Amino acid sequence: MDLVFLKQFIRKPFKLNLIFKIFHTFHNKKIEIYYKNHKLKKYYVPDFLVFEHIVIEIKSMKTITRIEEAQIINSIKSCKKELGLLINFGELSLNWKRYIYTDKY
Repeated sequence: MDLVFLKQFIRKPFKLNLIFKIFHTFHNKKIEIYYKNHKLKKYYVPDFLVFEHIVIEIKSMKTITRIEEAQIINSIKSCKKELGLLINFGELSLNWKRYIYTDKY
């Protein structure tokens, strides 16, 4: 199965599963981006946003590289979100990583 097709195939059931578990979930919601505490005119659109604080990115790749990890780290930092989940369905078994951002230091 083509990995791009697999991502589209998995996204809908994944979203429904989150909704059924009573998570407050948004799909493709625009999030404001900040640079050095200045709001930019651009927006970031994650695959899912849960409880307004958790950014979820869905991938369907053979392996997650540092590029995808850097992308979600930069995304949660620039959007001032606390938590990011990178979920990959393209490997032999489900692979996911959690990323935490805090600007309190």
